[in-house]
Amino acid sequence: MGIGTLNIILLAAGAIVSVVSYIMPEMGSELEQIDPEVTKKQIRELIDKEMKDVKSQVSDIVEETSQYSVEKTERALERLTNEKINAVSEYTDTVMEDIHKSHEEVVFLYDMLNSKHEDLKETASAVSAGVKEARVVEEALANASSQAETTLAEQKKSESRKGRGVEESRSNDMSDDESAQSEEQLEGEVFHS
Repeated sequence: MGIGTLNIILLAAGAIVSVVSYIMPEMGSELEQIDPEVTKKQIRELIDKEMKDVKSQVSDIVEETSQYSVEKTERALERLTNEKINAVSEYTDTVMEDIHKSHEEVVFLYDMLNSKHEDLKETASAVSAGVKEARVVEEALANASSQAETTLAEQKKSESRKGRGVEESRSNDMSDDESAQSEEQLEGEVFHS
């Protein structure tokens, strides 16, 4: 039993005692004239009536107290629920900010990788073009070198023929003219390539 219930019971008992004490002195003089059975009956009726009133008051007070407790509990739960919702909302905002930052970092890294990829493509095509150009130059040098070796060999032959004689020099003059023409053709091809 709670303290409130005990107080209510004591109040009810006090009310009953006060009613009985009020009736008893008046009845003292009448007791001699009235039958004791009738008096007991009246006392019981009065006590029953008071008990009904007290029960109704106790039930009203208990109902009010329980309603107050329910309302107080509901308010406390609503406040606690609001606090928890706010905490979850703040946490959600923090998580969303972290996700947004991570997304921005990923996009930045992706853009940087794409840029580096394009740079590598350009560098690879420049190297490929350089390699092709070097091969063309190499081939031109190889052709020029073989033509120069051929020209030198022909010049040596013509010089050795000059030493053999004048007659041979006349015939060589014709071949020298041909050699000079072939040398000029070779030099023209080297310069054109």
